[in-house]
Amino acid sequence: MRGIYFSYIDIDHQASLGIHKKIEGQIRAFKTLGVDISHVYFRSRELFFEGKRVAVYRNKIHKKLHYWRASIQIAREFKTDFVLIRYVFPSHIGTLLFLKQLTKQGVIVVLEVPTYPYDKEVKGNWAKLIGLFIDKSFRNFLKYHVQLVVTPAKGVESIFGVKAVNIPNGVDLSFMPKKSTSALSTEVFNMIAVANVNFWHGYDRVVRGLANYYKSTYSRKVYFHVVGSGEGLEDLKKMSVKLGVSEYVVFHGPKTGTELDTLFDQAHVAIGCLGIHRKKIAVSSALKVREYCARGVPFVLAGSDPDFPNDFPYMLRVPENDTPIDIGQVLDFYERVCKTNYVDEMRKFAEQNLSWESKLRPLVEEIKHLTSEM
Repeated sequence: MRGIYFSYIDIDHQASLGIHKKIEGQIRAFKTLGVDISHVYFRSRELFFEGKRVAVYRNKIHKKLHYWRASIQIAREFKTDFVLIRYVFPSHIGTLLFLKQLTKQGVIVVLEVPTYPYDKEVKGNWAKLIGLFIDKSFRNFLKYHVQLVVTPAKGVESIFGVKAVNIPNGVDLSFMPKKSTSALSTEVFNMIAVANVNFWHGYDRVVRGLANYYKSTYSRKVYFHVVGSGEGLEDLKKMSVKLGVSEYVVFHGPKTGTELDTLFDQAHVAIGCLGIHRKKIAVSSALKVREYCARGVPFVLAGSDPDFPNDFPYMLRVPENDTPIDIGQVLDFYERVCKTNYVDEMRKFAEQNLSWESKLRPLVEEIKHLTSEM
């Protein structure tokens, strides 16, 4: 079975590092499962297919409005059974023309919607709000050309009027080393969060929790290491200064490879998404939490996650609200966990439950069923 993955991510953009790593893992898993799949992606203003440049765009707006033309050409020339398209916001007339061409060719169209519902995420300037208006105007027509939608959102039976299947995020364990505990300090306590930071990550709750912690009598210095970039980063920096804890909140910027491995080795606890309620959803399938588990780093999380039972011993669940995180509670949580063989146990859980092969196998079977009916 042959497929094309139209991810449309810019692999050179720092904010796309995590998504790029995720997609590379998915592609390797598809191939392991017997699917011959090719990738369509951006490098700045250039569109690439199978590592070859196929189009160049003048600027971001030109790229967003015309990427679909080159996509049609790729679909015409490359014989494929199905396409997997990562949803590009907003839908517009070009989106529909591209999908219409795929329908004419008898190609199965699978749409990946990474976040749903996503309307609450669209905040800020007028351009984004206009984009949402355009998206709402066109997305209801997608059902005429899309056979299946995949999303990590649990309990969603249809999106845009199309059958939806739940495919939780996974991890590529072959590129995810276990953490070493030899670098863990006994004098200070390190918390780490890796993300393209935005308001729904809720890291302000940790900063405010640190402010409360340092106002009281404490026995151990606690640091919060934020790794990544993102729209919410500046607000977080300003808050840490305003609350007098800038010394204890360390912003590293985007990190990969051995630099990132070292930061994980030094971390006692990782911070997952703490503001999922700000998107008006209660269930999350965050990619980073799976990475934390695969590496063997105990983590803090607000909300539910379909892959982790409520009694998972290496996860601290905190309330789904905007209250400051109780740092003392986090310290107590780690003191319980560190008495166990937590790194190996978390890795074993990831191998059995979180690999991309295990996540994508049901999708491959679903696509095979759809192609057999064409």
